[in-house]
Amino acid sequence: SIYFQPPSFYVPVRDLPFVENGGVAVLCGKKVVHMDVRGNVVKLSDGTQISYDKCLIATGGTPRNLPALERAGKDVQQRLTLFRKIEDFKSLEKISREVKSITIIGGGFLGSELACALGRRARTRGLEVIQLFPENGNMGKVLPEYLSNWTTEKVRREGVNVMPNAVVKSVSVSGNRLMIKLKDGRKVETDHIVAAVGLEPNVELAKSAGLEVDSDFGGFRVNAELQARSNIWV
Repeated sequence: SIYFQPPSFYVPVRDLPFVENGGVAVLCGKKVVHMDVRGNVVKLSDGTQISYDKCLIATGGTPRNLPALERAGKDVQQRLTLFRKIEDFKSLEKISREVKSITIIGGGFLGSELACALGRRARTRGLEVIQLFPENGNMGKVLPEYLSNWTTEKVRREGVNVMPNAVVKSVSVSGNRLMIKLKDGRKVETDHIVAAVGLEPNVELAKSAGLEVDSDFGGFRVNAELQARSNIWV
């Protein structure tokens, strides 16, 4: 179960106020449309209001895409995977058995883990796995340089053709393959592209509630304790 507990663990929503020692309830099929951070109340799409003492916001996000990929035609879009969910991995598992080359765009945790996973399989399937990203090394935005360099070599040992300092300029169809043109003039031919370039945070609730949104990264602005307010965590 996605809830990690048997159904008996949870309390029906209507019974929650009457449980002596408190409990956990799951409310499905409703959307929070407004949050009153001063009154400690959230409003649902059906008009129902729920009060709280403390609140954790976990609204997630949607996969980011690259402008060069967004501008590409439908023939490119059909051979593009925005990698974020388990369904994407299952779909990619099937695709990896049908093509000869897969290019992963993105050098963060997700892109690097995926590159290693595909690289191990490439040895037995004859699959070419390419990973390209604009940083100097894998996970270069979050790791110190020496550790990023070590990680890059580790990914290469898994059979991945790692291409750092690679910024995508355009993507088009060339024959029966995809042609990726980089800003430095290099070209990469491949059969399928996986974009693993992070998430676009869902901050609609933050905006409606008057919570601060970071202008650089686009997510909720919080303190070192992940608090957006004294009783609101993200």
